[in-house]
Amino acid sequence: MPFTASPYELDIDDQIAALDDQLAYKLPSALAELDLKAYDRIILTGMGSSDYTALPIERDLAARGYPVWRIDAGRLLDVPQLITSRTLLWATSQSGMSGEIVTLLSQLTGTKRPKTIIGVTNAENSTLAQACDILVALKSGSEATVSSKSYINTLVAQYRISLALRGESEAPLLATLSGFREKMATLVNDRQCVQQLTDEAFNNAQPRLALVGIGA
Repeated sequence: MPFTASPYELDIDDQIAALDDQLAYKLPSALAELDLKAYDRIILTGMGSSDYTALPIERDLAARGYPVWRIDAGRLLDVPQLITSRTLLWATSQSGMSGEIVTLLSQLTGTKRPKTIIGVTNAENSTLAQACDILVALKSGSEATVSSKSYINTLVAQYRISLALRGESEAPLLATLSGFREKMATLVNDRQCVQQLTDEAFNNAQPRLALVGIGA
């Protein structure tokens, strides 16, 4: 029987093209015009993997002395008073339509609206895209899941946004990603390497897989 790739695997095969689209995307100039010191706090929010992509940004901004919170949109709904009229709200959602994000945005009106909303999404006509002050598009294209193209592109976009907000050049980042791109292309095409790992991990009656990491 011939091998038929799943929609998820097809997304992986398309990862390099999606990454190239993100790297070719020009960030809104309004990002560089923001003064982070003009905000009483910076709140990073999203749900699931979108929330996790802000972890490196939270660590970096905190290390630089900025008042930053990373709190998922569901929890933020429980403590809306965390958002003030002098808050920079940095919201990330692949679809731009996740229930928690949509509900949160519907409540941020009038005096409850933060000073600035940065929206990071793959859907440029979504609720988040329409409600934010500055839209950053992921340029991931259509996809079966959000665990592949959008996750990588979101990580890249978050770093690019952070550099723009701090007024720093993204040239070193782009140079690093250029080398990373080639390594990623090799990994995507080298199915045998992945097959060996999966065979070893799951070739027993009770397979267990532990993921261990530290830092961002």
